[in-house]
Amino acid sequence: MTTSAVVVYGFMVAIAISRVPKPLVYKFVIVPIMWGVYISALVSAFEITWWYVPGIEPIYKAVVSLVRPGFPHLDFWGRLTSVGFEPHALGLWLGFALPVALWGLSNKAYQPFRGFWPMGLAFVALMLVLSDGRAGIITSSVVFVVWVTIKLWPKLYPGVYYPARSAVTVVALLFFSVLAFQLLEGNSLGNELVGGNISNLSRYAMNVSAYEMVPEAPIAGRGMGQYAFWSDQYIPPWGWNSYEVRGWLIDAKNGWPSTFSLPGRLLSELGVIGFLVWYVGIYVVLISAINLIYRRLKNKSSSFVELILLLTPFLFFSGLANETFAQMGFWVAVALCLIGLSNTGEGFREK
Repeated sequence: MTTSAVVVYGFMVAIAISRVPKPLVYKFVIVPIMWGVYISALVSAFEITWWYVPGIEPIYKAVVSLVRPGFPHLDFWGRLTSVGFEPHALGLWLGFALPVALWGLSNKAYQPFRGFWPMGLAFVALMLVLSDGRAGIITSSVVFVVWVTIKLWPKLYPGVYYPARSAVTVVALLFFSVLAFQLLEGNSLGNELVGGNISNLSRYAMNVSAYEMVPEAPIAGRGMGQYAFWSDQYIPPWGWNSYEVRGWLIDAKNGWPSTFSLPGRLLSELGVIGFLVWYVGIYVVLISAINLIYRRLKNKSSSFVELILLLTPFLFFSGLANETFAQMGFWVAVALCLIGLSNTGEGFREK
């Protein structure tokens, strides 16, 4: 029930934002996202100072309480958390902000002050490195490859307008490579079982349990939110070596069990049907954007639709190491894609 409520809420947010008139999107959607990056950078400055000047801890905690109320303060000394409750969450937020920053850098239709976009992009890159969030770094790397492809292809091959097709190829290959890695990694865990990273061990175990559930209900799955109630029956023996896994599955007070994989979550709870509906939907958005951007590139004019090509890698990859349902950036990205594909709005009409 809670999972369904989160999904419904996410769709409502996406639909509400998608109703913003296109001429106002820059000022009231895109630019505020970048202001969020500046706020993250400000909080990061307090956090980095706290690493080396412990005496400012009360000030740092006061600042943190303003941007993430309700979340306990966790010590990840040396790894940036900023507005996220952990480095991983910050990486996911930055993975969403990067497409917006890259697109804004090339389409400076509106900026509050000189250097607004370049500075914002620099902050995103710096915070990504300092957070050391694997999911955010992988997602951002793919987004950057797509952006470079879009920008360089017309210059390298004048008159040949196929950057988007190349971008799709890169995204598809990397997507299935990472998915295959997730499926196979559980079979080579010797280094994790002997003094390895406990977080990796926990994630692998929960991933494997999700995929192990699929064969028993492959078509429609076990139902939304049911993974938590069945996961303990499918945890591989080595998974119980993780105190995190034992805590999640033995005492619900320690946190609700997570698959740490949206594909695994979809396949185990909604089966192949749910998996295809989710990812085919994203793919359809991508193909629609390609059809529109061809026209723009031939006219050598920038397009709001380019933003979709940068957001779709985020939509694909953001769920590979976490469950995307509760990530607000995902739903805002969906809204921006809907806006970009809309045929209404002064100044953006496609013919």
